[in-house]
Amino acid sequence: FLVPWGQTPASRFLSHALRHNLNVKSADMSFVNGGRRYPAGSLVIDVKANEAGLSEKIVQIAEMTGAEVVGVNDSWVTDGPSFGSSNTRRIHPINVAILWDDPTANYSAGNTRFVIERQFDYPVTPIRAKDISGADLSPFHVLIIPESRSGYKSTFGERGSETLKEWVSEGGTLIALGTGMRYIADPDVDLISTRREYAYRENKREEK
Repeated sequence: FLVPWGQTPASRFLSHALRHNLNVKSADMSFVNGGRRYPAGSLVIDVKANEAGLSEKIVQIAEMTGAEVVGVNDSWVTDGPSFGSSNTRRIHPINVAILWDDPTANYSAGNTRFVIERQFDYPVTPIRAKDISGADLSPFHVLIIPESRSGYKSTFGERGSETLKEWVSEGGTLIALGTGMRYIADPDVDLISTRREYAYRENKREEK
């Protein structure tokens, strides 16, 4: 089965497929199968790589998400990477967490969680920002830091910073949104080498 990439229903299909523990691969380049070209990112679901009852699950997920699913008779690719190449790799389910409550900006945290959970149908675990210093982040692959009006430095403290550094060093993916970047770019936190730059503005009196 092939699912053309590029529309939200395809993303929702992937979310449900992963939650049903299906073996799903994604091609990082476009390819042609059966005379049709599929864009990069298209999903490839091999019958042999999945358990019995795959067709029923595919139909159920397709009806639920509205995604286009194409059943093909063979895996022969006339242009682009083959389904068994390193350019077509399996997608594994991940656990996503997001910082919640003070000092996160309500709209940033809420909107982000809404998009992931309601539009892409993928579960997100909220973690209160004040609990980050003692939190066990090992079950999560991704942590989202939303925008913040007051900043995270005083809330996290030195212990929170070390918790995040250790988690990232072990392979965790940290995503900072908007002003959330100020925390991880802070030289005292030093989670990334990037530093904030301040735009130069000429004195208005001199301009006059």
